[in-house]
Amino acid sequence: MSYGIVCDKLYDAEKHISEPVRLDPRDKKTYVVDQIDWLVIQGTPIPYTGLTKQFQLKMNPGQESQPWKVHIVMSSLPPEQLPQSLRQKGAHSVCHLDIITEGVDRKLKNRHWYSMKPTFWRTVFDVKVVVGPADLSFQLWSKDKRIRSTSHEPIAVKWMPARDLD
Repeated sequence: MSYGIVCDKLYDAEKHISEPVRLDPRDKKTYVVDQIDWLVIQGTPIPYTGLTKQFQLKMNPGQESQPWKVHIVMSSLPPEQLPQSLRQKGAHSVCHLDIITEGVDRKLKNRHWYSMKPTFWRTVFDVKVVVGPADLSFQLWSKDKRIRSTSHEPIAVKWMPARDLD
């Protein structure tokens, strides 16, 4: 199986023909939505330590404590036929993650008086996917240290029954 994460990607007119887009008011860039970033690709060896993917998240002030919702999908298609978006056939829902980024370093952007763009928090962190013999587990990392919390897990997983997203 291949496993991927549903995300927005910077719009490319040649690659994203007829895909839905959104304009980000914080950076004035156009993003194509519901794209799949494949983390684990069928047939590719996985290190025992797992795979790490870096993410950059933009949050409006006042939304720092809200979880970032992530959708994980899988596909049994060969690597050269993997869908690049949810609009294409072959991706099945695996789980949804709620990622709490309160322990992750963040930086306030557009904070100066002369900035014409809205203020927002930029957070950079890693999600590590550890593939076991019969399961997947997810870890949150920031600046080379694992984020842990005494009150709750930083990543909550809600498993979904396998079904086609077509």
